[in-house]
Amino acid sequence: NALLALRPGSLPEYLPVASLGALVLAGLVAPRRHVPEPFGSERGLFVAVTAAALLLALGPAIPLPAGLGALRGPYALLLAIPGYDALRVPARMVHVGLLGAAVLAAGGFAALARRLPPRTRGAVAAVVAACVLLESWRPPGATIPVAPPRETDRVYTWLAQQRHDLPLVELPIDYFVSSSIYQYRTTAHWQRTLNGNMGILPPLATDVAETVVELEALAGKLGPDAPRAENAAKEIAWQIGDRTPVIWGADVVATLRALGITLAVVHLRALPPGARERVTALQHDPATPLGVPFASDDTIVLTLGEAPLPVGPDFRGRKLDRARWQARASHGAALATRAIDASQRTSWRNWGDLEAALHAWYDPVPFLDRWQQFLASQPSRFELDLGAPARMTAVVLRLGGSDPMVAPSLRLESSLDGATWTPLPGDLMPLPDVRALVEQAADARFALVLGTAVPAQFLRLSVDGFDCRLGDLQVYAE
Repeated sequence: NALLALRPGSLPEYLPVASLGALVLAGLVAPRRHVPEPFGSERGLFVAVTAAALLLALGPAIPLPAGLGALRGPYALLLAIPGYDALRVPARMVHVGLLGAAVLAAGGFAALARRLPPRTRGAVAAVVAACVLLESWRPPGATIPVAPPRETDRVYTWLAQQRHDLPLVELPIDYFVSSSIYQYRTTAHWQRTLNGNMGILPPLATDVAETVVELEALAGKLGPDAPRAENAAKEIAWQIGDRTPVIWGADVVATLRALGITLAVVHLRALPPGARERVTALQHDPATPLGVPFASDDTIVLTLGEAPLPVGPDFRGRKLDRARWQARASHGAALATRAIDASQRTSWRNWGDLEAALHAWYDPVPFLDRWQQFLASQPSRFELDLGAPARMTAVVLRLGGSDPMVAPSLRLESSLDGATWTPLPGDLMPLPDVRALVEQAADARFALVLGTAVPAQFLRLSVDGFDCRLGDLQVYAE
C-alpha cells in the first residue's frame, strides 16, 4: 500500500491540475448567492469527498514536507474493515476525489459564468474546455496490434468446435506479453487455459512457467514478441536463456496433467527452426505418447494423454533437531527466530522492518527513503547455524505469503565455517507436488533435495528485494 500510494508531485502527469485547481478554487470561494442553490447547499459534502479521498490516496504513511518524516495516515484504519486489505493501490482513491472535485469545478465555472454577459458564456466555456484538453493531452502509449483470433490461426476455429472441457496451454509462453495475447484469443473459443495475465501473480504462476519451460517448444527464448517481452522478463528476473530443454519429459507431462491440462497448442512460427522441426516430427513419430488431433502450417495441437501424477521428493536421512539452532537475518532481524519456532502462525519476513515503520504514528524517515535504503542494502539474507556439522540431504521451506517470485529467485548456500559459502545445487520444487500450490496455496511449501549429501554447519538463504516470508525451515541429514 505504501509503495503504491499517491505521490503528490506526480498528479500533473495524470490530471489537468492547473485548470481543475483554478475552477475548484473558484467554486470554494464563490459566495453562496453567486452559485446555483443545489450546489451551494451541498458544497460542504463535495469538499469533504475531495479532501478525504486525497488524504486516503496518500496511503498509510503520509510524507511531511522538507523530508521531515512521515505520519501514519487514516488509510491504515481501512485495514480494520474486512475486504479493504485487498486493495493494493491507495492512489486510485484519486478517482473518488475527482467525483467531488468535478462538481466543485462545475460550481466554480457556474459562479464565473453568472458574472459574464450571456453572449460570451459559450465562448468562455469553449476556452475552458480547450485548456482542460490541452493540459490533459499525453502522447499515446505503446500498444501491440492483435488481429481477431480466428483470422490469426485456424486452430481457434477448431478449438471452438470441440467440447468445452479441454483445458489447454499455448506455447511458447512468457509471463506477460504472449500470455496477454493468448488470453485475448480465448474469446474465440472460451476453453479454459493455463495462460493469462493479471496484476497479481498467483503462487502457481512462476512454478508452472519454470516447469513448462522444459518443453522443447520453449527453446525459442521469449516467444513471438521477444523484443517487447524482453524488458518485462528482465524486470522479474526470469529468462529462458540458452539452456537446452528436455523434449516432452514424462515429469513435465505429469505436472500438466496433474493441473488438468489436456492439450498443448504449439505455435510453430514462434519457435526457432530447430525446435520447430522437432515438434513437427512428433506427428510422424509412431512411438510418441502424444496425439496430434490438429496440425497446420502454423500450429500443431498435442494431446497430453494420460500420465501418472508427479512423484514427490524422497527425503533421505532424518530431520535435524532444532534445539541448538540459531538464526539471524540482515533484514527483519528481530523476526529471525520465527522461522524456526515450529509455529504455523509466525514467520521471518525480510520486509518486517518496513512493515514496523508503517505501524508507527511518526517515522523520522519518509517511507520512500526507507524503501530506497532497503533496496540499496540487498540482498536480504537469512542465516541458520545448525549448532554442529551435518551432512545435509534436503531443505524444506514454508514460504506462504511470500511474493510468488521468491521461489524461483531464492538462493541457498551452505558453509562449514560461516565465512566461505557454496551454492547448494538443484531447484526448489513444490511439496508434495505442483497441485499443492492450488490446494494449499497459503502454505506454499518447497523442498530442495540434494543428490549428494553436503557437509555443512551453516545454511544461508538470499533473495533480492522480493517480499519473503519464511514460516518454517526443516533440514534433513544423514
